[in-house]
Amino acid sequence: MRKFDDILVLIPARGGSKGIPGKNIKELGGKPLIYYSIDIAKQLVPLENICVSSDDDKIIETVKKYPLDIFFKRPDAISTDEASSYDVIIHALNFFKTKGRNFLKILLLQPTSPFRKVEDAIHAIQLLSNEMDGVIGVKKSKLNPKSIFHTIDKNGYLEKLFKSDSDDGRRQEFTSYEINGALYVFNTESILQKKISEMNRIKPLIMDELYSVDIDEPIDWHWCEFLLQKKIVE
Repeated sequence: MRKFDDILVLIPARGGSKGIPGKNIKELGGKPLIYYSIDIAKQLVPLENICVSSDDDKIIETVKKYPLDIFFKRPDAISTDEASSYDVIIHALNFFKTKGRNFLKILLLQPTSPFRKVEDAIHAIQLLSNEMDGVIGVKKSKLNPKSIFHTIDKNGYLEKLFKSDSDDGRRQEFTSYEINGALYVFNTESILQKKISEMNRIKPLIMDELYSVDIDEPIDWHWCEFLLQKKIVE
């Protein structure tokens, strides 16, 4: 398979996970969780185009054992709970710019999505044109937000977040999508000009729910172990 020389693959791996301590390097199916994302990345780009951005010494040492070079240790200023993926992306792009390396596109692979397929990543990269800002992985939602999502009003009653004069209709008549966190690919020019939340030329890559698994809570981890043990995913 031809590799993409003009793409930087960025794998953000901050330490200090509260829900699952040491999550990014905890072994899933016999290998550290972060290795799943590196395995995908190395099928897409040369090794020198893979950047793991981490503030954690244990994560850095684990990645070096892959083996994969670590170009920098992420500064504390963009390693807080308030720091965004955008901050991490800009930091990485600026670092490589100082080394004389510029990339046309950047692919963000979060370690918490171990089951994404390389075919989906390739599809997203190929879908991204120069006229677009980016392509983001999504999955079909099981819920109809028009009828499901409520808040609680000042009197303690349920109140719909999405109000309409018409009937909510059947679920089948309304299709919604959730960002699955599995992959994000952006044109570098776009992301240097505006934040992700300000982009309005983003297309979705619809992914199967099985390959959209995002590990956030312990139950998600147990679900992934089950999928591997039953050989539902490889």
